[in-house]
Amino acid sequence: AGLAACYHDAVTTYLQDNYYQSHFLFLWVFFGAALYRAGRGNLRTTVGLVTPRELGGCVCVVLAAGLLHVGLITGSSTTKRLSLVAFFAAIGLVAMPKFTARRALAYSGFALLCFGVPYSAYFQLTKLSRSVLVGMVERLPDWTPLAFELRGATIHFADGYSMAITADCSGFNQLVTFLGIAFLGSLTGRPSLWRTALLFTTAVGMAFGANLDRVLTFIVLVQNGHRQVIENPTWHEVTGFLAYAPFIFGFVWLVLKTHRPLPPTTDRMPVPSSGPRMPLPLLLAPLLAIRALHGGPEAVDPTPPPSMRDIESPPGFDLVQRAPSEAREREVYETDWLVNGVFQSDDDPTRYLELF
Repeated sequence: AGLAACYHDAVTTYLQDNYYQSHFLFLWVFFGAALYRAGRGNLRTTVGLVTPRELGGCVCVVLAAGLLHVGLITGSSTTKRLSLVAFFAAIGLVAMPKFTARRALAYSGFALLCFGVPYSAYFQLTKLSRSVLVGMVERLPDWTPLAFELRGATIHFADGYSMAITADCSGFNQLVTFLGIAFLGSLTGRPSLWRTALLFTTAVGMAFGANLDRVLTFIVLVQNGHRQVIENPTWHEVTGFLAYAPFIFGFVWLVLKTHRPLPPTTDRMPVPSSGPRMPLPLLLAPLLAIRALHGGPEAVDPTPPPSMRDIESPPGFDLVQRAPSEAREREVYETDWLVNGVFQSDDDPTRYLELF
């Protein structure tokens, strides 16, 4: 309840941002399973301020409180999530005695990966990965019987129907998912350089293969008249999931097949014979104090700004296609001033502007 009070809005915005990114669900499920297996019988209910490791955990609590304060001032969800990860690190250091400090911090790093890449880097990386995907899709008519024309990042079919390759189709999120599973597989098993190299190399290849298969599936279905897989958000999500899920399960099989259990661990953090100790939930006190200091979330004005007209009609371009995700995202963010679409240049029909 204390964590929910401090980080409810940060987690809620994460879920809103990724409601259509089911591959992130794989990371959280595997992360939870790994923590449950490794954490059984490995959680203390009291903590002290004696050992260097315990002091390091307290430093992480202070860091979490500071990040939460900054996140509440700036409204940055990314900073709030960093605060939550810092608190996870504190719990691992002070309350998980069978973990080495390095392993406790590594699990926290994986939690950070589960939250995704900050937007400051995300858009540049998705742009790069989408360019790679567009180059691969451009060659599909040469490699397969499929017939379509690719203009920019939009696929045009013979019947006049078009399908845009958006940033969400870039494959970057799949790459994060596969690399995350490789990271978790290496973390939970006996250290092995060759296995780590095998998992990460395979992860990159399977991520690109899974995404290409996903896009190819949509192309085949649309070309055969099944436009609902593009126009209906639910069908779009289910179809995409079914296309890349076999790659996920195949990669998990490889992780399990090459897994070697960690050697039996002993208590790496014996309880000191003297010194003050306090209940573990008290670590939340600084965070709850920061949250109380800032109060509840501010109300957001839902009135569309005058600039919305400029967004929908940029100079020299006409809106030619709205993405299926636009209506759903407007519901999620509770605003009408959001555009997901493709714009065509008035002067050059082969030039497109995309807002996704």
